[in-house]
Amino acid sequence: MRIKTIALLGLLLLIFTSQAEAQRRRHKKKEPKPAYYFKDHLWYGGGFSLGFAGQSGASVFNFGLSPIVGYKFGKIFSAGPRVDINVTTGRAQTFSGVDAFTYADYGVGIFTRAKFLPYLFAHLEAGYKNYGIPVVGSEVEILRYDRDVLQLGLGYTNGGEGQLGVEYLLLYDFLFPKDSPQLPIEFRIGLNYNF
Repeated sequence: MRIKTIALLGLLLLIFTSQAEAQRRRHKKKEPKPAYYFKDHLWYGGGFSLGFAGQSGASVFNFGLSPIVGYKFGKIFSAGPRVDINVTTGRAQTFSGVDAFTYADYGVGIFTRAKFLPYLFAHLEAGYKNYGIPVVGSEVEILRYDRDVLQLGLGYTNGGEGQLGVEYLLLYDFLFPKDSPQLPIEFRIGLNYNF
């Protein structure tokens, strides 16, 4: 008897709530869906580098730009392309005098980010870099190298949606050559908008 009573009460409750929901839907005003605009899901950013250096008979000047565009997939994830170019010019003492040189390093990549707090994010990037290394002899010769890049790291930004912000990013390159005298760590500072 109890099971029949509970089942009957459950059935009546189900009928009552479905009727109330149907009536609520009939009286609810239809609100228009917000328009979808591709540009509203984009954020922009980039970094720059500027440097002077001098040592043992050489002086160099470096200037670089690295634009980035991301597409937001909801509130947390974004992905997009990144390009960087660095131009180095300088003068070096060679065996036969002073030689001037200029060369450009460049790279392309795709990235994904997860913004797990309003100001902290994880960054994963895969790409390709082509770079030069000056070698001094009777003249300055630029040796060209290329390599794949797979970087993972954490970043901090003080901006947000509709705002301009500064970002700091620390990355570790898992494909960095083992025989390189440089460290596989890269530190980036840049600007972003709407991230």
